[in-house]
Amino acid sequence: MKLIKNVSMASGKTFKTVNILFDESIELVSTGIITADNITDEYDYSGCIVIPGAVDMHTHIFRGIPDDAQALKKSSQNAVSGGYTTLADMPYHTKKPIFRSKAIDYYTSIIEESSFCDIALWGHNDFSQFPYHIDYINEIWAAGLVGFIMMHPSPNDKIENMTYADIMDLFDTIYDTDISFAFQGYDYIDVSVNENIKEKFIEQRLVSIRKILRRMQDNPIHYIGIYDKESIDILNIAFRRSDLTYAVPAYELIKIMLKFKETGYTKDNPFSEYVKLLFDSMKNGKLYTISTEAGAELNSENPTMNVAYTGYSENLLKWTVPWVFSELWKNNRVPIQSCIRMVSENPAKRLGLFPQKGSIGKGSHADIVIIDPNIPTDTDLTDLNGGKIQLSCSVKATFLRGNLLTPIKSKNKPQGQFIKRTGTTRRKSSSTCWT
Repeated sequence: MKLIKNVSMASGKTFKTVNILFDESIELVSTGIITADNITDEYDYSGCIVIPGAVDMHTHIFRGIPDDAQALKKSSQNAVSGGYTTLADMPYHTKKPIFRSKAIDYYTSIIEESSFCDIALWGHNDFSQFPYHIDYINEIWAAGLVGFIMMHPSPNDKIENMTYADIMDLFDTIYDTDISFAFQGYDYIDVSVNENIKEKFIEQRLVSIRKILRRMQDNPIHYIGIYDKESIDILNIAFRRSDLTYAVPAYELIKIMLKFKETGYTKDNPFSEYVKLLFDSMKNGKLYTISTEAGAELNSENPTMNVAYTGYSENLLKWTVPWVFSELWKNNRVPIQSCIRMVSENPAKRLGLFPQKGSIGKGSHADIVIIDPNIPTDTDLTDLNGGKIQLSCSVKATFLRGNLLTPIKSKNKPQGQFIKRTGTTRRKSSSTCWT
């Protein structure tokens, strides 16, 4: 058994000092002194904050190629250094789509060989096998996947493009199940060389979001990469009546906050109102999670496809969590409870991994991250002028299933596992100690 002492845990609007007894799972969290005969390691983290291991709902590291093992090793090392203990990979560009259980076995072997953190998997819908695609969906859903990726248009010639009629048919067929989906896409765009590709993509993605919202049934659906005001507005409204969630990419949020740092809040300024919308969405839980979207670049002849489906730098796995607590909590007074939910609890719930993941409570995996709010972190993130960003918080320690993994050393062996969905992916109200 191991013991963490004198660490601060968010509780309501304040903190309480707790001690945590754990092995692979958490045995006891107490404000009192913990004694046990079989404690082998003690860690005193006075002045630090404890949070559950961070969970990223969206990476796309896997490509279905021999380089996958090395790519996963490097990415998962960055993840653990940055406080992530679980990544959910959406293999957009893979040559080995997850249509059947055999593909899960392929990725599981890579995970066990190379990953320093636990990996959950999103699957694909093999619509080319209609009407048997439903049988395949049910098969791999039962195998523990966390959901299915809907892409319109598909960036992968191994995965058939789904029309809106196909998506409607899919929703109608499985409306009475808990099967979860993620959506990324846009309406088809004929882009001239003079048009701003990114602006056009955002405009046409909003068209797609509206069409998906009109077709969705009761199934949970997660919208990927949302960072424009119009999409956030419409999803916040639909949030009240639909089982939907959305994620903001860490990279885009960092850029927005850097601009806000320079401009400040000014009345009747559309950008200021946009930032206020983001803050309000964080505080009321509608901005459900922040994802790194770390992963492979897409090299398509279609520039809009590249904007939609290219991953961001894997270094975001190292800097996103300390950035959230430095810039959102300390510098902009976003409640620490909201920060914990966005980086850990909410994604664990949406992936059906809670309370195994995303929780510090008896029986949960001892995925524990210690944040030092007083030790700065030098990063390779850059400000608007190209200068390196220093954060005011740091990740002091990361435990995965009770094993202290930081600092990462060359002799360390990967300890990650393929982590299966254990519960419903439906949105739930929080019942944790930091509510």
